[in-house]
Amino acid sequence: YSSAFDNAAWTKTNATITTAADVAPDGTLTAQAAIPNTTAAVNHFTQQSYAGYTSGTSYTHSVYVRAYGYTGLQIILPSAAFSGPPFACFDLQNGVSSVAYPYGGSGATASITSVGNGWYRCSVTMTATATSSGAAQIRVMNTYSTSDSTYSPNGYSGLLIWGAQLEANSFATSYIPTVASQVTRAADAASMTGTNFSSWWTNTLGTVFLDTVLSAGSVATSRSPAAVYFDDGTTTNQIYIFLNNGAQHVQQSMTVGGVTYDNQGTSNPPITVGPSKFAFVFAAGNFQATVNGGFTTPPSTSGVSTLLPSNMQRLWICNRSNGGRELNGWLKKLQYFPKALSSAELQEMTQ
Repeated sequence: YSSAFDNAAWTKTNATITTAADVAPDGTLTAQAAIPNTTAAVNHFTQQSYAGYTSGTSYTHSVYVRAYGYTGLQIILPSAAFSGPPFACFDLQNGVSSVAYPYGGSGATASITSVGNGWYRCSVTMTATATSSGAAQIRVMNTYSTSDSTYSPNGYSGLLIWGAQLEANSFATSYIPTVASQVTRAADAASMTGTNFSSWWTNTLGTVFLDTVLSAGSVATSRSPAAVYFDDGTTTNQIYIFLNNGAQHVQQSMTVGGVTYDNQGTSNPPITVGPSKFAFVFAAGNFQATVNGGFTTPPSTSGVSTLLPSNMQRLWICNRSNGGRELNGWLKKLQYFPKALSSAELQEMTQ
């Protein structure tokens, strides 16, 4: 019930929920107002329990919020699973976030991002310190506060809320609406074809640059996800770069007329969880990759076809045409150059 705070799954304490109170960030009349009652108290919140926190796993709790008379928000994770717990505090008037530790604990981070029309996406991230269940609070404050502050509400001011999300992740991903159960995000299968592709593609040579954030699943030894993949609609002619996770390195592959040529050199430095930059060149006799400022060793020149596959018709972004090779990470930037950049340029752009 990610946007249905009036549902019984959400426990309300010294607060009520008004449905269809305003237009939500997605343009629908589904934003709800959390209105504290007139009780003078510290706690005016709505919360929902989650019975699956695992010690050592990072979690991010996020919600879209807009001032509705009051301008303060706190997101508080359950103390049973998170040491402290810390308070993630948000100023909806000035777009400021902070983390306070009134009950101890450490290691939480807070983020506030404007999404237009006075709406902010507010989130807190922390690694669970115990395996337990508990309720995460969305607490309405009359003003920005970093403590347990008692105040006397007027009975009609509050906050507009929409799109709450709790995910096992180190940052908030795009909103996934839920109703009566949790939802697992479907793998993205982004591709580019037609003139969107042919207008910039050069069959003779090129350089591709990717700025990514790799998840734990990206570097798991059981998977070899594709970072970028070009083909002619078949597997007979293709060029791609993927993460060979068995050896924790980047590997390039090129198939020309059904004959495959690989660069299986070890990445230096190796691929790891977190931010990673890749660049690779494909040209006749020049097939080399760079990862975070280091080169695959040795550069693959011997055994590479003197011809490139022709008639490329499609780009797959962070996945492979035959499926099952999704990157399991996040792409910040993809850039193509219609020429073979030098080794020095590759190294500089990936540092």
